Amino acid sequence: MYRILLILSLLSILSTSSFSIQRYLTEQLKRPLYSQVQLSYGLSIGVIQAYKLSQEKLIYGSKEWRSKTLFLADTQGEAAWQLGDYYQHQKDYRSANVWFQQAISLNYFPAFDALAKLYQVEQKFDQAWQVLSAVDVAQHLSNSAFSNKVQLAVQLGNIEFLTNNYQRLNQYTQGRELLKKLYYYQVLKNDSPKHMPIKKCANSLQFFATNMADLAHVSALLRSIKHRLPANHFCFETPRYRSLVQLQCHTQGDGAIVCNEQRWFDIADTIHSRYVGVLLPKGGANVHYGMLYIDRQDDSNVLLHELSHLLGLVDEYPLPNHHAFCNIKQFNSSINVVSFPHTKQLIKPSRAKILARIPWRNHIKKTTPIMYRKNNYWLLGTPTSEKDTIGLYATNTCDENPSQAFKAINQGTKLSQNELAFPKLYDQLLTQYPQRYRMPSFAYNLAIAALIQGDHQRVSYWLQKALATEHNAQRRTKIINAEY
Repeated sequence: MYRILLILSLLSILSTSSFSIQRYLTEQLKRPLYSQVQLSYGLSIGVIQAYKLSQEKLIYGSKEWRSKTLFLADTQGEAAWQLGDYYQHQKDYRSANVWFQQAISLNYFPAFDALAKLYQVEQKFDQAWQVLSAVDVAQHLSNSAFSNKVQLAVQLGNIEFLTNNYQRLNQYTQGRELLKKLYYYQVLKNDSPKHMPIKKCANSLQFFATNMADLAHVSALLRSIKHRLPANHFCFETPRYRSLVQLQCHTQGDGAIVCNEQRWFDIADTIHSRYVGVLLPKGGANVHYGMLYIDRQDDSNVLLHELSHLLGLVDEYPLPNHHAFCNIKQFNSSINVVSFPHTKQLIKPSRAKILARIPWRNHIKKTTPIMYRKNNYWLLGTPTSEKDTIGLYATNTCDENPSQAFKAINQGTKLSQNELAFPKLYDQLLTQYPQRYRMPSFAYNLAIAALIQGDHQRVSYWLQKALATEHNAQRRTKIINAEY
């Protein structure tokens, strides 16, 4: 009945030659005082403006909202973009891609940036770059989208794009802030740079990351551990940029990050820290001589655990089979763990000889036993009845190897589980032995990398650099013989 009355009223005011119900309703629905009758009739005959008004009042993502938006997305770029955004939040990236592509085909320019960001989430950086580099969109990129393109250029190592677009970045506030960060992290370099003072300490560490987000992330990580053990034994330089392509790293599944360390030769002389850290998008955290690797999922506890390794502390969970530290033929020690060949003796071993091999011997009371008798044999270890004292307690370090390992305290630590505390005793031992057990410098990595490459001139150069950081004859010998 309402439909008939509406049509009759329309026919009474408009001549047949000029009448278009679709156009008329569209104009009426754009006015603030449209009627519900007009809206209902507009929906029934597929008037776009009616669908827009109805969709705006619906709950985002609801079944009815999706139905209305789907109708609009056939001809309206914004609606197609909205569907893409909805599916991206649902992590249905395939559907999101379809609708962003549809929005682009309808010349809805925000969809270019949205599709590029979707590709970035999927780690498809080259495709993201192609989207933002489309010729027909170049003049339509918003400042926000252009900033995203700049950060994508950093991800891809396209420094030429950054230098060529300096002026555009300098024209808007967000761009100027981004420029400051590009110089701060040494993505771009001033013609006459004012070098930041290198922090002088025994264990300086220079971190690198491969994109702006990760540079900011590692900066935040370093700030968060500033007053936590064992970070107090380090000084941290401002993180620097290194592109992922330049690094040439890989990992298999959940395995450790492995990088071609020959790729550092080109900038190695600009690194003045003892150690180098690298934060990568993905891979297992580990320390390789004077280099520390973590990924963007690693938190401050993981970073502190890896820093412990640079200082010479050993894991208190099982090391891999045939690990050098658990070599059955020899005694080994680190600040926190000592390993011995499995032995049981009929004659009580010399306490003095055992203590001489234990770094924390000065913290063991004379009354604390470090061996006990069982079935007529003497075994190493402090009985659990003494669990609240410093002694010689079995740990899991060499469980996968034919030797036995011991630590100073009868409790879990950050070396057995990242979330646990770093014992104050270990901090005291690091102060007592600041250099004896720590890893060789980053220069040692480069000497080994050059040796693999067969470049004997570089081997000699970086070997001398590594030796220059060592003052202990035994440590120097180990470096010369590549025994780390």
